[in-house]
Amino acid sequence: MKNTRQKRTIALDLEGLGYLYARVPFLIQRVEQIMNALFALQHSEQTTPAQIQMLGLLTEGPMLQTELSSSLGTDKSTTGLVINNLLKQGLIIRETDEEDRRRKPVSLTPVGRSHLAEARKDLKKAEGMLLSPLGPAERQQLIHWLKVLAGDHAATEEKLWIHESPSWILRRCLQAIEARLTSEAGMFGLTLRQDAMLHVVLCHPGIAEAMLRRLLGFEVTNAALVSKLLCGKNMMELAPGSSQSHKQYRVTVLGRDVLLAVEPRLATLEHDWTCSIGLRNVAGLQQMLGRLVSAHADKVRAPLLAIDEAMALPTWPMPPFPTYAGAHEPRRTASPVPAAKRGRQSRGEAS
Repeated sequence: MKNTRQKRTIALDLEGLGYLYARVPFLIQRVEQIMNALFALQHSEQTTPAQIQMLGLLTEGPMLQTELSSSLGTDKSTTGLVINNLLKQGLIIRETDEEDRRRKPVSLTPVGRSHLAEARKDLKKAEGMLLSPLGPAERQQLIHWLKVLAGDHAATEEKLWIHESPSWILRRCLQAIEARLTSEAGMFGLTLRQDAMLHVVLCHPGIAEAMLRRLLGFEVTNAALVSKLLCGKNMMELAPGSSQSHKQYRVTVLGRDVLLAVEPRLATLEHDWTCSIGLRNVAGLQQMLGRLVSAHADKVRAPLLAIDEAMALPTWPMPPFPTYAGAHEPRRTASPVPAAKRGRQSRGEAS
């Protein structure tokens, strides 16, 4: 029996998407995702940039897990996962300190040193590919701005080669903004990904799960996890007419209120953070990061669907605007169609 259900569409809110795609934390997170994908294309082994960074730190000698965690800016559990993966690959070894058996530092194995030498070459190639859409002066300027944004997260007593690598600096930038989010009680426990999903769903009520993933550039598992968490917090729910096999989402009243409360705080955090490179330079940073995201869209499994259209808007890139979500909402919900049709349209699928 043929499926006779008509497939309806929701027009893309390019202005709303453009605002999200211009956010510096969103762009940096996206560029780091591209960096990882480019490295995977160059590197035939299963080692990740995060693992390479840990191996790079260990070239200076054995280190405890707590020391690695502090140097990498990661929590204990994340550091432990990286260590376990490297142990399984035989790239590092964990030994017991004879003077204090409670101390179990890890160190590079000969295989690990050899592997690092090859992986470092692949990482350098991937970083070159990442920055290739920019001219030499632009690359230097972008790295300088990112180092400033990384702040104390990039500071070390002794600089190693990894501290100057773009992949390391990008990661430090994300840690810097995430640390600010964590310390901001008014963020209601939202992560950058959760905030982005709420924003897109609020702009596109009734959006289908597949389209939501494409507008956010999330892979299937990541999108499912974030949407599940938001639904669990009662900030998002399945739209009428939705099913488990064909999910469509809308923001709840609580989700809307939280987003409107969070937006000013997030905008202020971003404004204060990016002020460190000078307000006149923020637009240049947004444009460079946007160009990298657009140029490498084909390098990731989940490219941003509307990045080029959003960047083509005359208003792009927009600066952080504390009341953007609230001010944009009337234009988003207004509809030229009759009310009777509008109710049916809001239940349509974004295709």
